[in-house]
Amino acid sequence: MPVFTARLAAVRLRLRPEGDPEAERLLTEAADAAGEWGAEAAGAARMLLVQHYAHTGRTGPARTQLTLLEGEFGEVTPALFWGLAGGTWAWLDCVDGAYDRAVERLARAVVDVETLAHLVAPYLVVAQFGTAAWARGGRGGPGDAEAGARFLGAYDAHAGAGTGGFRPFTPETEALIRARAEEVLRAALAPEAYTRHYEEGAALSLRAAADLVRRPWTAPGA
Repeated sequence: MPVFTARLAAVRLRLRPEGDPEAERLLTEAADAAGEWGAEAAGAARMLLVQHYAHTGRTGPARTQLTLLEGEFGEVTPALFWGLAGGTWAWLDCVDGAYDRAVERLARAVVDVETLAHLVAPYLVVAQFGTAAWARGGRGGPGDAEAGARFLGAYDAHAGAGTGGFRPFTPETEALIRARAEEVLRAALAPEAYTRHYEEGAALSLRAAADLVRRPWTAPGA
């Protein structure tokens, strides 16, 4: 099963940050083979490869893999999968410093993810909040850091919601996204302001926080 091979290869790569060419080859081959098993299998395997490339500073190959993944989606692929791909594009944009584009992608991604996620996997909506926090903090426009702190609060408050099943990112990627978001937000806000807006976000319902992500030009309190 290609997904099983991909997961084993991904574990080897995480355990050997200095590099493991054989494990990378296995992961690449598994990602290519997984497309024959349907959108979910292809998504799981290619997402592992996308994350590996991004973590090793190769966002170009990561984007190529994401393009291949979208090409493997069929006409009947649920909007949920397109939304998860959109959230991943947004993460790569953040890694590359393209924050405007990340914010706009996330607004569309949340709309697609919400079509099913609230019913079957609420965490797939929550997963977008960490990237949204990083993107708004990185963009640095009026109200962006405040909104980002809110998203981070919402992310932490709802991170345990429906965590079973498919997850777009590994725990390692999730932790890195969250850490980067907090770093840029604390650099942009005074400690008191960061705490205030973070707590406001933590008090938001899942749907209310998602609604704010869908409105990328809305400042806190608007």
